[in-house]
Amino acid sequence: DTREKTLIRIATLMSDACKYNVPENLIVEAVQGVQVMAETTYKSDPLTVARLKTICAQVDCEIKAPRRRSF
Repeated sequence: DTREKTLIRIATLMSDACKYNVPENLIVEAVQGVQVMAETTYKSDPLTVARLKTICAQVDCEIKAPRRRSF
């Protein structure tokens, strides 16, 4: 796999987790894992780090959106 495909998969997975009401604590733990990955595995690639941080920020916004908990 390429790094691009990995980033697309992470973004899709995080977005789907928010859409399908995955328990918030699991999403928060996943975001923490992505942040660690950005700080360790990809620390020498500023573009990838920026993209991972953007994914985390988008997930944070989706978690806080009022529509998330409505059924």
